[in-house]
Amino acid sequence: MDTFTPMIPKESAVFLPRFQTKAGEKSIDICRIVYLKVQINYTMFYLSDGEQVITTLSLSNYARLLEPHGFIRIHKSYLVNERYFVPK
Repeated sequence: MDTFTPMIPKESAVFLPRFQTKAGEKSIDICRIVYLKVQINYTMFYLSDGEQVITTLSLSNYARLLEPHGFIRIHKSYLVNERYFVPK
């Protein structure tokens, strides 16, 4: 069975383009992203340090940006970083 394991990958040189959040403009190293989840009309980022970031861009838009970097759309509401998905 596949499960999530709390391993922390090394930092990457790939960052998402800057985007607007409720807290202001932000850029995120993709290695910090554990998964993304749809929240009605928003997308919630769940980061490796426990931080959560909400944005107005759709999950489909983030999927186009992140799938080439090892993210997998496991459900219409979830996009998962394969670095955190380890088979047991």
